[in-house]
Amino acid sequence: MKILELYLRAFGPFTDGHLDLSGGEHGLHIIFGANEAGKSSALRALRALLFGIPERCQDNFRHTNPNLRIGGRFRSASGQELHCFRKKGRKQTLRDAHDTPLPDDALAQLLGGVDERMFERLFGIDHDNLISGGLALLAERGREAEALFGAGLGGGNLHAVLKRLDQDAVELFSARRGSSSRLINQQLNQFAELERRQRELALSARQWDDIRKAVELARTRVLELDAALTEASRQRSRLERIRRTLPNLARREQLLAQLAELGDLPQLSADFGQRREAAWSQRATAFASQASARERDQVLQQKIVAVTVHEDLLAEAELIDSLLERLGSHRKAALDRTRLVADRNGFNAQAAALLAQTHPALTLADAPSLRPLLNRRRRVSELGDQRGALAAAVAQAQHQFTRTTQQRTAAHCVN
Repeated sequence: MKILELYLRAFGPFTDGHLDLSGGEHGLHIIFGANEAGKSSALRALRALLFGIPERCQDNFRHTNPNLRIGGRFRSASGQELHCFRKKGRKQTLRDAHDTPLPDDALAQLLGGVDERMFERLFGIDHDNLISGGLALLAERGREAEALFGAGLGGGNLHAVLKRLDQDAVELFSARRGSSSRLINQQLNQFAELERRQRELALSARQWDDIRKAVELARTRVLELDAALTEASRQRSRLERIRRTLPNLARREQLLAQLAELGDLPQLSADFGQRREAAWSQRATAFASQASARERDQVLQQKIVAVTVHEDLLAEAELIDSLLERLGSHRKAALDRTRLVADRNGFNAQAAALLAQTHPALTLADAPSLRPLLNRRRRVSELGDQRGALAAAVAQAQHQFTRTTQQRTAAHCVN
């Protein structure tokens, strides 16, 4: 049988531990680790998986007995594999990967007749058992044991070796109390101190379980208090809303009483409130406008009283209105006169310059004598315009004549 995998799901110090031993070709794996790393616990887990978890288990300090789980994957010499788990109990403790019970002899077929005692003596030897077995051999067999170990050492003088080892042992360790100068005694004292401190700091399985239950109970109590606090807050909010509503309820009762006193009233439209607000706003605006108009009326009345009316001026009202209208035209003409005079002077200067260029002997006062010449020039311009139109008509007639001649020539050729 070959061990392929070991699952330390809940056993001793392990939680969901896993050892993969399926690699390699020779089936030999060395597992090493520091002290208290869990090597002996892993060996006990393998033994418990193969032969069952003992009734009094020393590896339940982290996980309770019902939760202990070890699993493994094995391969027989024929290549058949078995994947199983072991739990603590009296019957049906061997399960498959789906937690279905397996026969109790499912592993026995792979072990090939090796029982728990044989496994412990041949395959499950730990450090303590190895030392105790060697001491028992030396104590019980004496010289035979020395000869056996001497043969193992190659035939050397085992007695001398043992004497030298005894001397080294005396230098390293003394059984007398108070001997703390030797190395092993120092280490044992330190180890005893560490064990004492470990006992002070360690908790038993029952203490751990009691503390865990107390913590769970405290958490449950905290959840209950949180729920109660939430409910109390909700009730407080509801009562606070009711307290804020009480004045409004009293006002509502008062309004309902007033409404009952009014009796039957006509139903108002849905937008009556908006219309009422708009009417009140318009009313306020009208009152403000009325007050302003009254103030202006008083001022005007005061001005009218202060004005002295002349009857002769009132008799000429139409003439005054006419003069007022003509006054506007006169003011506009007065404003335009300056611009028109400037334009006239500019035009006269331009005309004098042109006249000096064409007729130097004439002055601007003699310009009216040139009007017949201007009439001729205008006639020449008109004839020039007519000449252009006639030339265009002649060109069009020639083009029409040429096209007609070409059409006639083409017609004769066809005939």
